[in-house]
Amino acid sequence: MSGSGLTDAEIEIIIRQLFEEELTQKEEERLLSQLERAEDDVLPVLRTMLRSRDRQTVDTAASVLAHWSAEERTIHREIVTPLQQMVEDPHVSDRAKVAVAGILAEQGAPPDPDAFRAQLEDPREMVRATLRSALDQADSDMARSAFLESLQEEPLEIRVGLVHDLAALDDARAPRLLAPLLYATNEAIVRAVLGVAGKLLEAPAELRVALEDLADEHPKQAIRERASKLLKRLVPADRLTPQAPLHGAWITSVDGDGGQMIVLTRRLAPGYVTMLNVYFNDLEGIQDYTVVEGVGVAELEDLLSGLEAEGVLIVEADLPTCRSLLADARAATVRAGLPLPLSYGVWRDLLAGDDARDLEVPDLAPVDVHAHPAWLAESDQLLEHPAYAYWFFDPDELPNRFAAAYRSKPTAGGRRAAVEEAIQAHVGDDLRAALRERLWRQADVLARLGDDEAVQRTLAVAAVLAPDAGTALQHHPLLQVMMRRTLEDQFEER
Repeated sequence: MSGSGLTDAEIEIIIRQLFEEELTQKEEERLLSQLERAEDDVLPVLRTMLRSRDRQTVDTAASVLAHWSAEERTIHREIVTPLQQMVEDPHVSDRAKVAVAGILAEQGAPPDPDAFRAQLEDPREMVRATLRSALDQADSDMARSAFLESLQEEPLEIRVGLVHDLAALDDARAPRLLAPLLYATNEAIVRAVLGVAGKLLEAPAELRVALEDLADEHPKQAIRERASKLLKRLVPADRLTPQAPLHGAWITSVDGDGGQMIVLTRRLAPGYVTMLNVYFNDLEGIQDYTVVEGVGVAELEDLLSGLEAEGVLIVEADLPTCRSLLADARAATVRAGLPLPLSYGVWRDLLAGDDARDLEVPDLAPVDVHAHPAWLAESDQLLEHPAYAYWFFDPDELPNRFAAAYRSKPTAGGRRAAVEEAIQAHVGDDLRAALRERLWRQADVLARLGDDEAVQRTLAVAAVLAPDAGTALQHHPLLQVMMRRTLEDQFEER
């Protein structure tokens, strides 16, 4: 009998009741109180339970230890060594070893990965345990996102293998983890998921949405057709889970590289939100993103104010605009041959749903620059607007000789000539088109800010960048100031 007056058998019964039965809050508190008094005697019982060949017993013991780790309890030093010995014990099941390895990792004593795999009768059990854990948390967008991001750096064969391992578990929750992988840029992963989906009779909403996007957007016709056939055959299993209420959505001003940010928040609890930030540009697509749960509203306001303090304008935007910008960013990522975040299909859904806010959506129209000839001559003045604080060319893409030539000219005319030479060499048809598109996006931001004059001047500058505008790019005042900024900064840095 233990010092608490409870036998080992009684302690095990309490543990099983807590983690295997449905209890009232009062019953749970009573049992926890009993277990708390027997704390010194609980760990040996758990160790015995982990040695069991019964799955439920092992899972229950692992759940208790994992719960203690989550509560920031420190497992007694004297039990760490026995747990390490269990990993090397051939009589302990793989399932228990995997559970113990996770507990040891939580306690800062993880087993060596290669040595640990060598101790397993079936090394795939470690993979299956990881997948079971991910499935248990499949209802959490944060957990799904974290799991998928953990695969991002794994070799391709591991990621493809995980798709088949996940399907082999025959778990109804598996499609929730598989659906985001249909957005992978690697065709082998997409084909593996399609192969698994082809064996299903019905498809949850997340899988159907991903298949619809695949059927509409994938560059390979064979994959588009396969996705379309699956959509026709699979029976809808459910509807998309409604997102939490929208708290706010914003977009930032566009920088000279086409960079822009989407900030979206959904209500989590009174005074707290889930926040999504996505940074992208028009050449390489999605560059960075963060999803954070439990952001305080005051902290959010500080974040938005901090962006503006850094010279980045931010304005409220409707959800359709945010979705359109993200779709364009995804397309740019694919065009650039860069990998999409594997969790894209999870956090992308934060932008789904209706937007009840009464926001005015700008309706931009081309400007006849010939009706306002002064706007072109004065277009360099746009760069004095806060929205254009970061408009310059990428200095890393300009050879040093242009900055050297600019600084070597003693006269204004000589420097103007150096600027024009740099523009001629650097701004080709592709960059001209990109700058024009950036100006249209910037005009949209300015319209949401209510700065009508800046909108008109921006669209006038964009019109002159059209291929048939008849204006030599090296004489464009806006480009001249952008290049002068770049050359001066480049020379100072070098």
